[in-house]
Amino acid sequence: MALKCQKIFITYGRFQPVTWGHENSFNAIKSAADKAGCDYRIFISHTNDKIENPLSQDVKLAWMKLLLPDHAKKIITINPSDPQTCVRYCMTASKDIPHDYDECVYMVGSDRVNAMQYLHKYNGCNPKATVIDFSMKHFEVLSTGQRDADGKTFSISGTKMRNWAIDGDVKEFTKGLPKGNRLGYNDITDFMKAIKKGMGYSVD
Repeated sequence: MALKCQKIFITYGRFQPVTWGHENSFNAIKSAADKAGCDYRIFISHTNDKIENPLSQDVKLAWMKLLLPDHAKKIITINPSDPQTCVRYCMTASKDIPHDYDECVYMVGSDRVNAMQYLHKYNGCNPKATVIDFSMKHFEVLSTGQRDADGKTFSISGTKMRNWAIDGDVKEFTKGLPKGNRLGYNDITDFMKAIKKGMGYSVD
């Protein structure tokens, strides 16, 4: 691959569902990318089950674009997906990726930075790489800040949002949504029903 000195900032997650905590992280990624004069992308996973991942990838994508208007054009899906596959995807221009990137900054919550260092072993440009899965001239994992948007003990989490959807608690569920959303009451309750249905519960 030709080294074109193109850098992209990315993140990847389940977002089941997306919350204001995730939005804060996305804002941090956008800010870092803008400061570096680079682009960014938000990859969403394909994982789908009735326990912790009730929204299918296509349904999740549609809702995230509505809930995050400032980031809507940067949210993409690939299937199957995992962090290293997302990095590799950025190496070839496509409808979602404008350049053949050869530098990547992977951003996650501060509590996950150490855990995600394993990605370095997939970089063929790393002399110590044990698995060559992608080959970025420069690759690093950085923090989006002191937060964990999915942690069960934090002020907002996907777990809390799913429980509010099951309980029909529109007030609390609404508080947990990204602050930049422009959804009305009916849209929000429809979103709650989609989550509840995905978890196997009956909806009105």
